[in-house]
Amino acid sequence: MIVKREGFGNVLAEGVKRSAEIIGRRAEKYAMHVKSREIPMHEPRGKVGVGIQYDLCPIGADHVQAPHDPGFERITQHLTALGLTRPVNRLALNHEKVRAVYFGILWWGLEDCLGICKFVFTPHSAGVLTPNRLVEIGPTDPINGRGGNGSQAGEFT
Repeated sequence: MIVKREGFGNVLAEGVKRSAEIIGRRAEKYAMHVKSREIPMHEPRGKVGVGIQYDLCPIGADHVQAPHDPGFERITQHLTALGLTRPVNRLALNHEKVRAVYFGILWWGLEDCLGICKFVFTPHSAGVLTPNRLVEIGPTDPINGRGGNGSQAGEFT
């Protein structure tokens, strides 16, 4: 119905913000979005940093623009390259949380620019590589495939 834009699906295909405007009758009051982007399934009441992320991200509510709060609870020495030096409780709403989310947005943005999978680097729960390790390796030379320290491209051990 929505994908074919048939019937009421034609209205819903416009997205939640525009659909609410079309529907009218104060439907905008119930249209959950940030910067016209629908809110993903991740609940910011249990992950306060996710709510901050939704608000700070230039593209609106997007759950893959910064690490989620559980990653900030496990901050250890391997995240010092991000300027994160101590754990932050997932339910905290303070300057330390905002700072952690901000640096997380910058870090994940860098990973996007470098074409690196976010799931292999900490603070993602599945992360096996650290930001400190990427700093040690340095940028990869696309011509000869060597890292800044002479390592082979893809050599992260």
